[in-house]
Amino acid sequence: MRAVTPPEDVAELKTQRARLPRTRSSSHARTATCGVSDVRVLIVDDHDDTRRMFAEYLAWHGALTLEANSVAEALVVLQREVVHVVVTDVAMPREDGYALLARMDAAPAWASIPRIVVSGHSSVMEASERAPRATYLKKPIDLDRLLEAIAASYAHAER
Repeated sequence: MRAVTPPEDVAELKTQRARLPRTRSSSHARTATCGVSDVRVLIVDDHDDTRRMFAEYLAWHGALTLEANSVAEALVVLQREVVHVVVTDVAMPREDGYALLARMDAAPAWASIPRIVVSGHSSVMEASERAPRATYLKKPIDLDRLLEAIAASYAHAER
């Protein structure tokens, strides 16, 4: 795990687009059907490989991704960036994903941001009690299901 010292590391965060090769026609068809084109998604997970996998997959489908490896880093990103949807893991060192959601609920500017909770440890019952407004996905994550959840959350928030 890398050490993070906000705000210096956060200032270097870059919105990510897909680095994978794609053709114009297949890219347009993919982003038109999944509904995440230009949606700004903050991915919060202390496991670099999981966070990067989510970011690469979402960017491949046209989402703009931001990454944070802790609640503290996620809060700095939320202060500095426009975020449309937050995807957070539950089990993280120091503060868990539920602490992030509680802080988002307490801040008027962030309270309405849709959130998706991913976890391999929590039960659906616990997640629904601790994060009643969140969509819950159990690990291992089906990436297509994550994509659908982000699109649906964003579309619902836009109404």
